[in-house]
Order: sequence, then C-alpha cells, then structure tokens
Amino acid sequence: SSGINAEYGNLNNVTEHLITNRDVSAPLLISVFSSPAATHTFLVKALRALQVHGQHDNCLYTLLNVIIAIIQATYRTIPHVARDILLQVPSVVPEKVDKFLQLRWTCVQTLTHLSLNITR
Repeated sequence: SSGINAEYGNLNNVTEHLITNRDVSAPLLISVFSSPAATHTFLVKALRALQVHGQHDNCLYTLLNVIIAIIQATYRTIPHVARDILLQVPSVVPEKVDKFLQLRWTCVQTLTHLSLNITR
C-alpha cells in the first residue's frame, strides 16, 4: 500500500482496493488508466451510469467513488481527459471544473505530504 501511495499519491479506498485487490491485476488497471482513450471510455461510462442509477444511494456513492478514483488515478498524467469530459456536462461552469480538479489535486498532495510526515 505505501509503495502504491508513494508512486501514485494518496489514493482513495476504491482506487487502492482496485490496485491492491488480488482479483484485479494492478498492471492492467495502471495500463488502462495510462491510456487517454480508455480513461475517456471508463469515465464517460461511469458518468452515464451515474445519470441512470444515481437516484439509488448505494449506486450513487459507488459510482461517485469510481469517478473520483478514475480522476485521481489519471489527473497527474492525463488531466485534460477528465476536464474535457466534465466540460461536456450540460450547464457546467468551466471555472468550477478547473477549481474542482485543482482542489482535488491539492487535497491529494496535502494528504500525501501529511501522511509522509506522520509516518516519519
């Protein structure tokens, strides 16, 4: 876990589970999310699933975690993919998308910094 966090930043529980779960191949997930086309596909499918199933609490929380996990896993390497997709949401304010992505990244950096200082 600490090796994964050192390489990819502080991951949320869903992302860490996907990468460390023995039933899911970490190299496969990492290679999938290093591809802009695959990331685009997964993120669009997750957002569409949220649109269809988001009224159910369990689906809502799971899908939001998946969406955040995808954004978190790809923001450092291919940030334009998530931004481009989020900008296609009707009535979205581009400045708020940018602020969300920046805050998301700032939170990850801060948590990583804090966790490194705590473990020393």
